[in-house]
Amino acid sequence: MKKITYSVSVILILTLFTYCTNSTSESKPNYKSEIARIENLLVSNYKGKLTFKVDSLEGGLAIMGYTSGTPQAAFWIKDNTVYAANGTAMALTRNPIEYTPIGIDFDSVLKVVED
Repeated sequence: MKKITYSVSVILILTLFTYCTNSTSESKPNYKSEIARIENLLVSNYKGKLTFKVDSLEGGLAIMGYTSGTPQAAFWIKDNTVYAANGTAMALTRNPIEYTPIGIDFDSVLKVVED
């Protein structure tokens, strides 16, 4: 009886683990197109050298670019427009882009992508 209870418990745990792992990975949004838009704006020295974290912010997407694990360039995309949330983001883009509206800055982008 103990063997059956143990076997059933192991099967249940494995089933739950598999379900939770699959549902978590399926529910994560894919931001490849937004990251590609930012990559296309970057000066050649930085293309492919940043890693990105993305999350929602004020009806748009907050995107932080990292070099060697350090947050550097903060971007925000809303209504198909890419904005710079700090001077580094502006400096890393080939063509000047607009700055974010007041209230969205490096710190607010960092906060949402790191939480």
